[in-house]
Amino acid sequence: MKTADPDEHFPAKSIKEIPKWTRRYARNRTLPFLLSLVLFLVWAFLARTGAKLAIESFRAGNIVEFYFAMAVVAVLVSFLIWFIVPGWGGRWFQKLTKRIYNDHGNVLLSVRAERGNPNWSRYLLPGVFLLGVPTSVVLTRFGFFPYDYLQPVSALYVVPALIFTYASERSTLSPFFLLWPILYSIHAILVVAGAPIQFAGRWSFLNILAPTIGYGVLTGAVGYLVGQYSLKRLRDLASGGGSKP
Repeated sequence: MKTADPDEHFPAKSIKEIPKWTRRYARNRTLPFLLSLVLFLVWAFLARTGAKLAIESFRAGNIVEFYFAMAVVAVLVSFLIWFIVPGWGGRWFQKLTKRIYNDHGNVLLSVRAERGNPNWSRYLLPGVFLLGVPTSVVLTRFGFFPYDYLQPVSALYVVPALIFTYASERSTLSPFFLLWPILYSIHAILVVAGAPIQFAGRWSFLNILAPTIGYGVLTGAVGYLVGQYSLKRLRDLASGGGSKP
C-alpha cells in the first residue's frame, strides 16, 4: 500500500509562504480598531453635547442644569480615562474584541518583551486626543490662532504621535497604519492652501472629528481587506491550493 506523501499536498514553497501570510493576517485584524473608533465617535458626540449644555445653562443662569451637565461630562471623561488604560478598560475591551474573531481562532505575533520598559505608545495617542485637542480649542478662543486652522495645528502633534505609535508597535501593526498620518497631513496642507473642505457654523466641530475618525476608519478598512485576503490565502494554502503569486 502506497503512503501519501505530505509534500504532494503541501509543496515546500507553500509551506514557506504560510508564516508570511499568517503574519500579514495577524497585523491586519483591524475590527477591534474600527470598533474603538466608533466608540470614540459616540463618546465625542456625548461629550460635546454635555459641554454645550453646560455652557448654555451657565449663560442662562440655570445652575441645576449646569451642574448636571458638568457631572455628565465628568463621568464621560472618567470613562475615557478608564477605557484607555490597558489594565482597566483596555483589558475589558480586549476580552470583548476577542469574540469578534472566535470563528477565526487565535493568532499571536512573536514579539520581544523588554522588562522594565513600559509601553508608552498605548497611552500616547489617547493622551494626545484627550489633552491636545481641547487645549487647541481653548487656545483658539484666546486668539492664539484662527479657529479655521484648528486641524492643521492639531496635525503638528497628531501626526508625530501616529508615526511614533507605528514605530513603537511596527512588529504588530500593519504598514497601512501609516495611511492615517499621511492622509491627516495632506488634509492639513489642503486646509492651509484654502481648499473648500472645512465645515462651517454648527458643524464646525467636524473639522477635527471628521479627519480624525474618517481617516482612521479608512485606514482600518484597508487593513481589514488586506487581512481578509491574507486569511483567504492561508486557507488556500492549508487546503493544498498551492502557491500563487
